[in-house]
Amino acid sequence: MGNFQMPYEPDIGDRQVQSATRIVYNDAVGPGQFRLLELNGTDAHGLLQCSLKTHRLKDGDFPSYSAISYTWDPSERVWYGTYDPSADQPILLNGTLTAVSNKVANIMSLMYQQGRRSIWIDSICIDQRSIDDKSNQVSQMGAIYINAIEVISVLGSPSSKSDDALTADHWFSESYRDKHADQLAFGLYDVLAFNGYWRRAWVLQEITLARKSLLCCGSRLVDFETAKDFFATFQAQSSFSSLTNFRQTGEQLRYLKKVLVSQMDEGTSSEPFELGSIKSFRGQAFLDLLRGSRRFDRCQDPRDMIYSRLALATDAANLVDSPDYSLTPEQVYARFAVNCVTKTGSLEILTHATRPTSARKMSSWIPDWTRQDKFEGTGIWKPSSMTEVNHASMAAITWEKTDPPHVRWDEDVLELTVPARVLHAVPPKKQATASRAIWKAVTGHVKESWHEMLDTDDAEALITGDLVCVLPSCSQFVCLRPQGDHYTVVGRDPDWQKRIIKEILIEHVWSYEAEESGQKKRAKWRFRDPGAVSRMEVKRLKVR
Repeated sequence: MGNFQMPYEPDIGDRQVQSATRIVYNDAVGPGQFRLLELNGTDAHGLLQCSLKTHRLKDGDFPSYSAISYTWDPSERVWYGTYDPSADQPILLNGTLTAVSNKVANIMSLMYQQGRRSIWIDSICIDQRSIDDKSNQVSQMGAIYINAIEVISVLGSPSSKSDDALTADHWFSESYRDKHADQLAFGLYDVLAFNGYWRRAWVLQEITLARKSLLCCGSRLVDFETAKDFFATFQAQSSFSSLTNFRQTGEQLRYLKKVLVSQMDEGTSSEPFELGSIKSFRGQAFLDLLRGSRRFDRCQDPRDMIYSRLALATDAANLVDSPDYSLTPEQVYARFAVNCVTKTGSLEILTHATRPTSARKMSSWIPDWTRQDKFEGTGIWKPSSMTEVNHASMAAITWEKTDPPHVRWDEDVLELTVPARVLHAVPPKKQATASRAIWKAVTGHVKESWHEMLDTDDAEALITGDLVCVLPSCSQFVCLRPQGDHYTVVGRDPDWQKRIIKEILIEHVWSYEAEESGQKKRAKWRFRDPGAVSRMEVKRLKVR
C-alpha cells in the first residue's frame, strides 16, 4: 500500500460537525463560473483542510486542476479492507467542519497524497441542494472536463490482484510479461471489465472530453491509454482467447467484449478498451449517440441519461433547451422526444421506444432511456443481427408532401399524429390458424407460426386488430394497437421485430442473407415492390 495514510479516518474528538447536506457555499456562482476544490493538507489529527474557490471558465483565469470521475456507490470502496463505506467523514471546508460521504472524503485524501492540489469533484463543487446551481453547473460540464489537465477515473474495490495488474513496472518488464501474461491479462480484464464504474452514464462524456485519462485504483495511478495498449499485448501473449472453449467463461467473455466496447451495435468489430472508439462518440447526432452508447446507463438521477450526453451531441442545443432539474424525468424525456419530432420532422424517435418501468407513466411513443440496455432483458426495440434494418429499403418508399407529424401536448395528454401506411392488420386467431398450411408452405417453417403466439400474456405481443405500419423518416416498422380514438405502440420486443420481418410481412418483404466486407453472412431484407407500398393509402393516426 506504500506510505498512504488510508483509509481516511481523522480524529476530531467531540467537535461538532455539520451534516453533509449543510455545506456552506460562500460564493454565489453565476453562468460561466465554476468552483474548484483546493486541497490544503491535513492537521495533526489527520483532518483534511480544503477550500472552495469560484473561477470564470471563459477567462482561463484558474489554476490547473484534475477532474475526478467516480461512482457514488458507497459499496465500491476507494481503499482496501473492510471499513464501513457508508459512514460520513469530517473535512474542514472553508473553515467549517463539515461531513461528506466516506467515499468522497477518501477520494480527496487519496488525491492529495497523489500530489493533486486543485480538483473538481461534483458532489462538492456543485451545490447538490440547489436545483438552480445543479442545472447551471451541469450545463457547462463539458467545458469543465475539457479544461481539466487530466481526468482521473477512480475505480472502486482495489485488491492485490488489481495492484499486480496495474503495476507499470510489470508491463515494461519483458521477463515478467513472459512469465505472467495470463495473470496480467486477466487482472486487467477484471479491473477494466467487472468494475461498476464502466457502466456510468457520465463516464462517456468524461473520458471522451479528457485531454489525458488516468486510472486510479487503490494505490495505483496509471495512464489509461497505456493500460489498454498493454492489455492488447498481454492478450496476444496469453491463453486468453482459448477460454472460449469453456462454456461459462466463454459466455462471460463474449458478454464483456460487447459491454466494454463503445460501439454497441451488433456486428461492430471492436476490441475492448479502445479509447479511440470511445472518443469517436463526440460529434454524433443525439439519437445516434444514445443508440450507440446505451451501455453507459447507470446514474442516480434518470434525467442524466440525457444530460450526460449534452456536450457530445452535435444537435444537443436544438433538442434540449438546457439542463433543468426542476423537471421530472418523465418531463425531460417527453420534451426531448417532442423536440426530436417537431424540430427535425423525423419519427426516428419511435425506434427507441421501450416499455417504461411500472413507476414511470409516459406515452407509449416516448422512450424510457433507463430501459435501453438489452443485456438487462428489458426488450430494447432494436433489430438483432439476424434481422438488421435495411435503411435503403425504407428510403425507397416515397411520400407525398403530406402534413408533417403533429404533437398535441395538453395537461394530461401527449399525442403524436403521424402519417402511416398500414401494411398488415392482425386477423382473428381462428382465421389465422385456418391458413396455417398455406403459411408453412410459403415460409417453409415447421415450427409454430407467429399466429399461435397470440395467447401470450406479454403485453407487447401482437393481438387481433394490431396494425403493422411504415412511417416516413422512420427506419423500422411500427406496431400500433387501437385504443378507442387513438393508438399505442406495441411489438417493441426484439423477437416481435424479428417476426415482423421474417414472418408477418412476407407479402411485402423478402428476407435474405448477405456477406459484408468479408464478414460472416448477415440477414437482410428489402421490399418486394417498393412502388406498391408507396401507392398505399396514407392514414393519419393518433398515437399516445
